[in-house]
Amino acid sequence: MALASVSVYRMTPQYTATAKVMLDSRTPRVVNLQDVVGGLRLNRVTFLGEVEVIRSRRLAMAVIEQLRLQDSSFFQDQQSHRVSLNPVNWMRKLYNRLFPAPVIELDPETEELREKERLINRFLGGLSVRLVSMSPVIEISYRTPDPALSAHIANTVAEVYVTSQLEAKFEATRKATIWLNDRLENLRLKVRDSEQAVADYRAEYGLIDGSGKTLTEEKMSSLNGKFILAQAQRAELEARYQQVKQMMEAEGGVEATDDVLSSPLVQRLLEQEALLNRKLAELSTRYGHRHPKMIDANSEMTDLKLKIRAEVGKIASALKSELAIVSSRVKTLNEALEKVNLQAATEGAANVRLSELEREAEANRLIYQTFLSRFKETSQQEDIQQADARIISEAARPGGPSAPRKRLILTVVLISAIAASVVLVFFVEVMDVGLKSADQVEHITGLPVLTMVPTIDAKKANQDIGRYVLEHPLSTASESVRNLYTSLRLARPDSPLKKIAVTSSVAGEGKTTLSLWLAQVAVDQGRKVIIIDCDLRRPKLHRAMELDNTNSIADVIAGSCTLEQSIQIDGRSKVHVIPGKEVHGNALEVIGSERYRQVIDELSSLYDMIIFDAPPVLAVSDVRVLSRIVDTTVFLVRWNSTDKMAVVSSLKQFRATGGKVLGMVVSQVDTRKHSRYGYGDYGYYYGRYTDYYHKS
Repeated sequence: MALASVSVYRMTPQYTATAKVMLDSRTPRVVNLQDVVGGLRLNRVTFLGEVEVIRSRRLAMAVIEQLRLQDSSFFQDQQSHRVSLNPVNWMRKLYNRLFPAPVIELDPETEELREKERLINRFLGGLSVRLVSMSPVIEISYRTPDPALSAHIANTVAEVYVTSQLEAKFEATRKATIWLNDRLENLRLKVRDSEQAVADYRAEYGLIDGSGKTLTEEKMSSLNGKFILAQAQRAELEARYQQVKQMMEAEGGVEATDDVLSSPLVQRLLEQEALLNRKLAELSTRYGHRHPKMIDANSEMTDLKLKIRAEVGKIASALKSELAIVSSRVKTLNEALEKVNLQAATEGAANVRLSELEREAEANRLIYQTFLSRFKETSQQEDIQQADARIISEAARPGGPSAPRKRLILTVVLISAIAASVVLVFFVEVMDVGLKSADQVEHITGLPVLTMVPTIDAKKANQDIGRYVLEHPLSTASESVRNLYTSLRLARPDSPLKKIAVTSSVAGEGKTTLSLWLAQVAVDQGRKVIIIDCDLRRPKLHRAMELDNTNSIADVIAGSCTLEQSIQIDGRSKVHVIPGKEVHGNALEVIGSERYRQVIDELSSLYDMIIFDAPPVLAVSDVRVLSRIVDTTVFLVRWNSTDKMAVVSSLKQFRATGGKVLGMVVSQVDTRKHSRYGYGDYGYYYGRYTDYYHKS
């Protein structure tokens, strides 16, 4: 937060001015001429494209040259006034300082180009262009430490953009006019040559002017028309003849055709047939079929039908004769047409070539007319061009800085710093598996904390750690051990505890040192005390007391020496010690043997207190067997080191075998750090009131 505050208040205030430009493709139509460069299509893609045009390096260079910003020392140095909060930029600057790039000498032209690129980059760094949502309006903003310069540059960018649109249209129209003029001269010559080629070809082959057809072609056209009409007439007659023929072959119904009905004789015969049919109907109702009148009427009907069929046969014969005549005519026309085709085949190549020349001449003439018309339109457009954008709001001088928003930045940094701190504290707390206070130990174990033993730096103390309480009886360490001794004495006032084991969850908790200190305090109180090293895998007691372990407790159990031979007396503290020795076999058999119990019972009759320096619970199972021999156990927990779950697990295993734990001892407490935590236990007062205690 402090670094952010310093950085923010060192920032140079930046002022932002904004001009607005609206895209408008509407142009006044003075004359109905087609534009060389069409107006903009007002859609989202076009708007984004125009935004990129304003951001382009070409337009930026045009503004720089118009305002002569390359000569402005303020503009050139504005990059150095900026304070970046981006750590990536800091790392890049640091890397460039530590590992500077090799200096490469460039020619003046390349150096000038690089300087121009840097100038454009600095200019674009202060430019901001954006679309106003749901409208064709573009906002052009520029930010500098000078409010007047910001407004001037923003307005100039807008003006240069509008002017560039006009210049682009003027340039496109001018180029189109020049190109059309050059193209027209070529087209005019091509039209003249193609028309002359048509005239020369007609003269060479004697082709008729106008339609371009010869007499053979006209004759062939006439014969084609007649041949088609004759074919149609033959087809019609053939169809009529076939229809009449099919009806004659069928039973009845011949009178239904058009050719039959159009004959007057057939019509009269049909009328007679109808009258005779009515007569037959009347006679059939009055007489029978064998009546003479009925027989006469039927005979008359038969004769009448024969007359009708004979008349239809005549009509069919007439149609057949007419069909033969028309077929002969078709054959004659076909033969004539074939002769004309043979004659026209020789003239066809000439007509094809003539048509090709005429089409080419017509196409050249149309292209020439189109280009001539477009040239005249384009020539008139140079004076009536209009830009597709217009400035609707000029940038005004800003009244206050737009950046940096110091309050907002500091608020965000403050919130981020608090959040990061909370996360960091939570992470540290979660990762911290050690126990720091007596309350924590009592909470997870359910046992009281008998004392908290401060840690001692042997180098600073310039003394032997094993005899520290002897050399410094008024120190905080000595006082904490006396508290432990008092707790042991008051635990059972009527029958004081005699056999006391000191153990822990894991190794390195300070069991051996605490056992020595407790023995020294007890001797100082007039008690006769002996310490037995029960760790037969890693014995340390003899090294801490600088004694020989030739005759150890293991040798006593094995019968290699007597109990009296194994007991050694420290000359300075008067503490009796039975050292340990590494057992190559099963150490559990030594501690669990009956002889071991007998030795302990014998020592109980000789000493007021027996302190067992036991191995850790989680490492070996010896201490669980030892718990059946001792009166109680003191359990050590190393301050801010021992894992909580390890303590809980070791206590659970220890209690499962019937072990008795009097209480917990927090060892190796850093009193200075502990006092800063503010826990109201032993360690807090040891660290808070150090002047109350004395080291000597």
